[in-house]
Amino acid sequence: IEPRFCELIRRRAAREGVEVEVVNADFLWAEEAGARFDAALFFECFHHCADHLRLLRALRGALAPGGRVFFGAEPITPGFPMPWGLRLDGNSLWAIRKNGWMELGFRDDYFQQALARTGWFGRKHACPDPAW
Repeated sequence: IEPRFCELIRRRAAREGVEVEVVNADFLWAEEAGARFDAALFFECFHHCADHLRLLRALRGALAPGGRVFFGAEPITPGFPMPWGLRLDGNSLWAIRKNGWMELGFRDDYFQQALARTGWFGRKHACPDPAW
């Protein structure tokens, strides 16, 4: 939803000598991608997808054999009060009202099951706080 952020990704990848194709489109673009990608990266955005199971299924066809999906800084926690659903904390409610965004959260066990039901295997890597 933010072309300037896509440009930032392009520039940072170029600076690091990494070749990437940045796609700025609706989540379900993956159903019609046509191309096969080595990876898909969702950084602080997967939780905005209203039909997350459909997206996970679509990614199977959008990725090359052996392709991987990465979820960074997503609200996937063991303490989420339901398997998945609308986040009702103050910041999320503010973002929903101000921007009209979907703000979903996921419990760890549900997310693992959702991945398995859509043909994926997930492994969680905890990272230290990046301090931004």
